[in-house]
Amino acid sequence: MRQADDKTGNEADGAERNRFLEAQLLHGENEIRVHTLQTSLQGILADAEEVLFSLRRGDPDAVENAKQDTIDLVSKIKILALQTRTIRSNLPEFKLVVTNMHEVTDSAVQMMKGLARSKQVELKFASDRMGLASRAHTSKPHIEHAIQAILHNAVKYSFSATGRAEQRFVIVTLSSSQSTWLLEVENYGVRIDPDELPHVFRAGVRGRHAKLEDRSGSGQGLFHASQICDEHSGTISITCKSAGAGAGVVKVRMEIPLEPPIRG
Repeated sequence: MRQADDKTGNEADGAERNRFLEAQLLHGENEIRVHTLQTSLQGILADAEEVLFSLRRGDPDAVENAKQDTIDLVSKIKILALQTRTIRSNLPEFKLVVTNMHEVTDSAVQMMKGLARSKQVELKFASDRMGLASRAHTSKPHIEHAIQAILHNAVKYSFSATGRAEQRFVIVTLSSSQSTWLLEVENYGVRIDPDELPHVFRAGVRGRHAKLEDRSGSGQGLFHASQICDEHSGTISITCKSAGAGAGVVKVRMEIPLEPPIRG
């Protein structure tokens, strides 16, 4: 009888814990809408920038190819407009699910490979699959968007075909401990000055060197990534080592619990 009572109590505790975790992640319907749309926009922005860089390089067939690519982008934007109308009337499901972090990260890397290739930037993904605790409890669409935003930011602000070949890189590393998984994204590109680092994760913030380089951007990508990280009780940070003349090696670290803890 005692065992039955303990089992019932554990089940009740587990159900209560799940409800609490979902409630923590469900706050702010507007944020959920934004995250969902941003995921679609991320792919469109990457495609648009790939077209832009091909035109800047002056490839012989760039103009003709750009025409077709632009037609494809218009189609994607029309689909996004339909999604926007749907989201306005139907809030998408948002809940913690078991997530294979290797697959999610690899998918984001594949999405950004076209843009990286157009800039002649090498995009590498390293993951210890044998030793990696690849499954975690996350709100999968949101985590996908956070990783896409971080990668897109790294590729976008990487220098294109400048300096030594080994400097044109974006390195993505995924690892884990007993209680957390860790994503690290490092790139060689536009420098972030020390006084700017504390403000990078605020909405609309763009560094002075990004503006001088005339890089496109809204200052929203890392802001949304930090929001999603916070929703999962994780931490996110950024560092930059100066490489001279407006250049730097930038590293973003996002660490998330395998099981988000209950907040008091």
